[in-house]
Amino acid sequence: MLEQGLTSREKRLIVMGIVLILSLGSYFYLYQPQLKKIARLEKKIELKIQQLKVKSKKLGKQRNLKREYQRLKKELEMKEKRLLPQNERSKLIIALNNFIFNTRVDLITMTPHSLTEKGRYLKFPITLELKANYQALLSFIKQVERLNYLVKVEALTVSSGLKPNNQVLVNLKLVAYLQ
Repeated sequence: MLEQGLTSREKRLIVMGIVLILSLGSYFYLYQPQLKKIARLEKKIELKIQQLKVKSKKLGKQRNLKREYQRLKKELEMKEKRLLPQNERSKLIIALNNFIFNTRVDLITMTPHSLTEKGRYLKFPITLELKANYQALLSFIKQVERLNYLVKVEALTVSSGLKPNNQVLVNLKLVAYLQ
């Protein structure tokens, strides 16, 4: 009914108005909410990416720690193999005595001490008092270093040289670690 009294120009304006209203309505009610939803999802994705990067760094550190742990564990196992079995303490004393004989060091005293506990290992200290020239003393210490057992020089005291043979008095405290 309204259509009969309208000019073609007015009809076009009404059609354009309807198209404009439908376009604006679809923009504000359909397209803009989708844009907001996409923006929220993009923010969530960025946050997840940052969280993944942090977790990736932690995982990389964890892998490095695991490798370091495995390396230290192998090193500890190797050192544990070098520990002196408790029933072989006499073998260590005999080996030291042989070194003294082979290197021409004069033994004044050798005092094995009682076992002391250190963590999961036992310490077996031995105090040696020796008389030797520097060459023989170095030779003796090199022999001790070559032992298959884990032995540490805990203390070394060298007194001034004795005149006749240019010898020194040595107090040496060795510690062997036992299983």
